[in-house]
Amino acid sequence: MRPAFIICAFLVCVAVVANAAGIAPSAGAQAGRLSTGEKRVLMQQYKQWEKLNPEEKAILRLRWETFNAMPAAKRKKLLKNYERWKSMNEDECDMLRKRYNDWQKLSPAQKRRVRKKYGIK
Repeated sequence: MRPAFIICAFLVCVAVVANAAGIAPSAGAQAGRLSTGEKRVLMQQYKQWEKLNPEEKAILRLRWETFNAMPAAKRKKLLKNYERWKSMNEDECDMLRKRYNDWQKLSPAQKRRVRKKYGIK
């Protein structure tokens, strides 16, 4: 399963859970300024939400609370990464997945050396 799909599913569920949990919509939505496309997407998300069983809904509510509790900068970074993954083809995703897995195999000392060598924070 592609990480982009997982991230997309998570973000869709975040939006659906926010709607289902009664979290206040944006100022544009409150003023009724959603485009037809946005309304269509929201309706599809709502239908997807209704198909979930109670256990799945509980899990997604927990995910929403976790996402909502994050600092705004971190949420923005996650959304930016989601957009990046969504625009990649399968080969690019595989390459990044391999790099990430290789990075996880390094010891803390090796990671420190790499960060120092390349000036990574």
